[in-house]
Amino acid sequence: MAESPPPIATLDGVSAGHGQQIALHDVTLAIPAGVIVGLVGPNGAGKTTLLRTLLGVLRPLTGTVTAPPRIAYMPQLGPGAWDFPLTALDVTLQGGYRRVGWLRRPGAGERAAARAALAAVGMDALARRQVGRLSGGQRQRVLLARALMQEAQLLLLDEPLSGADALTEATFLETLGTLRDGGRSAVVSTHDLGWAATQCDVLCLLAGRVVACGPPDQVLDAERLAEAYGAALLDLGGVRILAPEGHHSH
Repeated sequence: MAESPPPIATLDGVSAGHGQQIALHDVTLAIPAGVIVGLVGPNGAGKTTLLRTLLGVLRPLTGTVTAPPRIAYMPQLGPGAWDFPLTALDVTLQGGYRRVGWLRRPGAGERAAARAALAAVGMDALARRQVGRLSGGQRQRVLLARALMQEAQLLLLDEPLSGADALTEATFLETLGTLRDGGRSAVVSTHDLGWAATQCDVLCLLAGRVVACGPPDQVLDAERLAEAYGAALLDLGGVRILAPEGHHSH
């Protein structure tokens, strides 16, 4: 029997946080190559902290992190983050700065790669539009194009579909499938359990620690969800969905 390939990234006994606030406790996790990993859990569960720790911008308080040299990160950005005079092409080109350097003007090769990345997310026709004039879904797709420009082995996506339109969601699914087919991996944080259950290969349920990690049908178990969320659960359409505290279904 063939041995499994080594994981693309690992966390081993990692605790992390900001100052005295520890958001992750003793997390051990292996991310295989060619998979989509969904991070799910309530607000404050440590999803963004885990992504930032994998990225290397947050040093773990304990434990070790191994990750590939090239990682792309797509952060959550509020509306105020777009008040600057850059075009969709300019933002996408930022994805190549690690290769060409911040002080050198992008050459024809980088510009062609940026346009190809925009085309891959259906935004090539709007390459010259200022990002402040784009819709929320279009901005999300520009951020995805910037991440694709980095040609990373691992993509970290923080709530990429929050408020996204149907076209943006379809684009994300197609892009994630292409990455997976190419042996690359993505770690996607999301509050949407239904989306995670159907679109991710592996789910990691967090609540300041790893409550469960594995195939979606094993992780989205009523007992584990109750342990993580401490909320009422509604069974809708075969996928267990959380009801907010105090909510009663009709």
